Amino acid sequence: MKIVIMLIIMLLNGCGGGGGGSTAASPATPAASSESIYDLVIAAENSLEAVYTLTLDIDVSALSTQKSVVSICDDSSSQGEYREINYQTCLFQASFHDGEKALQLRIPNHVQQLIAVIWFLDGNQEPVVAQRVNNEVYGSHWSISY
Repeated sequence: MKIVIMLIIMLLNGCGGGGGGSTAASPATPAASSESIYDLVIAAENSLEAVYTLTLDIDVSALSTQKSVVSICDDSSSQGEYREINYQTCLFQASFHDGEKALQLRIPNHVQQLIAVIWFLDGNQEPVVAQRVNNEVYGSHWSISY
């Protein structure tokens, strides 16, 4: 019986036994902000849209009227080098004929630099590369012609 009591006492001591006196610092509670959504100031011309519309006109008929493919991509990582683009993450890709294509794209606001690469499938022409920096004008127009 003495052995059982000794084991129980040892187990209780080994578990820490609880109590105060903790030396670990408790995490500080973040201070509540006194600002609310009603404190935001938004300019009247800001539509709060997450995208902007870009009208794109392509005319490369002087180079080729055969089937072509255009890729419109975010240029922030490739910096104008079309071989560095991850074409699987482009914003838009399409084929076109006769060297002309007109379209409207919805571009996310965070995309500040665009690159267009036009590939000519006849194999006789190097790709055409055009770059554009978002000028913050909604309903902007981009024309690529050669």
